[in-house]
Amino acid sequence: MRDELYVPPRFRPSLTWLTSLDQARVDELARAINSTAGSRGEILGVLNTPDDLPRPEVLNALLSLVNFRLSQGGTAAEAAESVKAALGDDAGPANIEPLLAADRLLTHAKAADLASSYERTLENYRLITEMRPVFDEDVSRDPSSTLVVHQLELTYVKNGRVELALFSLTSEDLEQLQLQLGRAQKKEASIRRIAKASGMNVIQQKQFFA
Repeated sequence: MRDELYVPPRFRPSLTWLTSLDQARVDELARAINSTAGSRGEILGVLNTPDDLPRPEVLNALLSLVNFRLSQGGTAAEAAESVKAALGDDAGPANIEPLLAADRLLTHAKAADLASSYERTLENYRLITEMRPVFDEDVSRDPSSTLVVHQLELTYVKNGRVELALFSLTSEDLEQLQLQLGRAQKKEASIRRIAKASGMNVIQQKQFFA
């Protein structure tokens, strides 16, 4: 590996526990992970950790190691050796190479990277519709006209920070937005049919990363 592996304090308990397992248990865990479809929920389901060690922390530690070895262009064996060196005396006897080579773990890590490789990722959204009366010069008189306006609120994440963007929309904008959303849904359906026909697994992002 080109860069020395640094294990953050939050991951040390997870990696110490994994390297302290019997080798047969490590191999069994790798097979269990590969028996899943690679979704976060399924992988968490096969991680039987001690009560004081949260499963998500163990999975995050493993994914961090997989991303490290991919970024370095190294093998699972090299990454496993780097873990032992980084843990020092805290490292157990087990070789976690089978875990770092698990295909489903690799799929999850790569899919997560692809899904988040954008400058901004959408967090939430809502549309607010308002009536805005147009008052006469004499504001004591009831308005004779009104506007119906829409405001689109987008909450997104950029550089780890949650930010908010506001957009005004007209009725015509809503019609065009509905048209574009319909086109996108039809294109997605076509792509999914082609992918399934070729034998590819189509990842449902909400369920896959939940």
